[in-house]
Parts: sequence; C-alpha cells; structure tokens
Amino acid sequence: MSLIVRWQIGSFGEPSWRALRLSVVLMQRLVPEAHFVIVHQGPIPLIGQLCGATYYGQDNLYSHGRFARPHAEWFDGTQHELTLENDHIMWTIPPGMQRWLAREDATLAWLVDWDYYGNYAERVGGFRACPGMYGLPPGLHMPAPPIEERGDDQAEQGFVAAWLQEHPPHEIVTHDEVSCYMPNHDILKHTHSKVGMCGVHLAGLNRGWSPGGEQVLAELERKYL
Repeated sequence: MSLIVRWQIGSFGEPSWRALRLSVVLMQRLVPEAHFVIVHQGPIPLIGQLCGATYYGQDNLYSHGRFARPHAEWFDGTQHELTLENDHIMWTIPPGMQRWLAREDATLAWLVDWDYYGNYAERVGGFRACPGMYGLPPGLHMPAPPIEERGDDQAEQGFVAAWLQEHPPHEIVTHDEVSCYMPNHDILKHTHSKVGMCGVHLAGLNRGWSPGGEQVLAELERKYL
C-alpha cells in the first residue's frame, strides 16, 4: 500500500493548529508508512512545525487546497489519497477505511446526518458525504469546483458529496464511528454532542464558536500527546 494523507488549514488561530498537530501525530502512528502533506495559508507557527510532514503554501481560498496535487518526487498517481481537514482527528482506523485501503477501485466517504449542499442537494440525495474526510483510490483525482462557486460553503460541500456519489464503488465511515461534534450549535447540538468511537471532527473550532470543541481537543491532547 502507498498512501498520501493530506490536510488543509487556513489562516486560523492556535486551537486550529493544535487540532492539526494532534491529527497529524495520530495519523503518523496509525499509518507510519504514509506520506504526510499539509496545504496551508499564511505562516506556520511553531506549534504547526511537524516532523515528517511536507508543506505546501497556497494563496487562494483555503478550502480549495484539498484539490491541489502534490509536487514531489514520490508522487506518481499510484497512491491512495486520504484528505482530512485540520480539525478532523482519528485515533483508530475505522473499518470502512481499512477496507478502502485494501482495495484499488473504491472511494472513501464519511457520511454525516445533515443537509448542507445548496444547489447540489438534489444530486446528492441521501448520500450525505462531507469534505471533512474522503479518500480516493490510485489514479483518481477530484477536480476543483467551478470557479464561480468558490468561496460558497454549501456549494463546496455539495460539489464534494455529489462527486463522490458519482464515483462508486464506495467504502463508508459512519457518523457513529467518526462524529461531527458541535455541542454549541443552536440546532444540531442534540445530535452532535457525542465523540465518535474512532475519531471526531471538531466543527466550529476554526471559526471560534465551539468552546465545547476546544474542551474536547484539550482532553484528547492530554490523552494522546
């Protein structure tokens, strides 16, 4: 198996970089043979200077770093590619990811339980994938969204979910295995207040409206760092 694990991070504050550090350290333990790539905006603070990672700077919308291709001597298109956001933290490999890594014909999708897909909602249907985590098999590349949609969160979510749906077969990571944790959200808090069995996505951490997420991050740091 040849694997790239890649993250993206914008010009966010210390909690965001702490989450990235924890995410990278744990993935390095889980898949030590992989290549680790961080696409970032702005300067890299001391807390973000991680050993064993390759850094790529970008000057466009931070979320679109996920669509950039690595430029390195070891990248030849034969690798599995796992894309994570900086606040997506896993301490155990979910079963669906294990199956995906054992195949060369499947995409990996993390299915959530919300509908946030803008004009893509009809195309997405019930396949509620989230760009917080997805995986591509060797030889498959997800293109960037149409330029007129860039900067629109709903369009970005919808584009990724629709594209993954249209590229079967799939292996799936469930919301119970890796939860989206938003206990401070006015509406979703009732279904997003539990940490998953294998990992957690700390939504709202980057934008500073998730004190509950910061508390979970501190607890995970004490446990795993």
